[in-house]
Amino acid sequence: NLVKVVDLDTRQEQIKLRAEEAIKLRRVRKEYKFRNGAELPVIELPIDHLIYRLENYRTRDKQLSYIATGKVKKGFFDSSRREDPSVQMKQHEILLEQAKSGSGETIKPIYDELARVGEQTDELIISSDGVVVNGNRRLCAMRGLLAEDRERYKRFETVNCAVLPHSANEEEIRSLEIGLQMQPDTKLPYEWTAIGRAVRDLREINDSDDVIAEKMNRPKSEIQRAAKMVDAAEM
Repeated sequence: NLVKVVDLDTRQEQIKLRAEEAIKLRRVRKEYKFRNGAELPVIELPIDHLIYRLENYRTRDKQLSYIATGKVKKGFFDSSRREDPSVQMKQHEILLEQAKSGSGETIKPIYDELARVGEQTDELIISSDGVVVNGNRRLCAMRGLLAEDRERYKRFETVNCAVLPHSANEEEIRSLEIGLQMQPDTKLPYEWTAIGRAVRDLREINDSDDVIAEKMNRPKSEIQRAAKMVDAAEM
């Protein structure tokens, strides 16, 4: 099994100890999309101390397809099951397909790029219990490359991570994911369904459409249209 799930208590303890040491040594980075530029400790963790975020917007369509086609049961990808290795492995399958996908001639697959450079170039952002908030596809690619050739890609046995504080709540984590991932740039594009669902989630925490459009760096008309399309599709 490519995805090993280290037990929650062990993960939390290791992350806490390493984060405290990093803060003492001033190994930190500012994250301007979290609490107006909070300093996050930067640590190195064994790759099996990290787990995929099941609420990831980019994977939600595929999760729903798996349920609709009977590949998994309803509720399989519920966040309460994130410690289950079989759930993590299914999420890995979805992410691996995406990690090997590019977009036209300009956006190269993350898998190919990591295979080429053979090292991590930017920290993942994780919660205090090891859930990857930003960098799920990169983590998946590193695991895949390690499985292909452990000697060549030995560097991926440990992963550099910026750690969110234990006090970071689900609303802050969701806003951070959207702020980092959904701005149109060189990242693999989001489907309209993912954008629409993200808009609805942010509305639930009372973000105005103007604020949401700013977070996503998209026109207000685009984010409103995506939300309406998701409503219509679900009906």
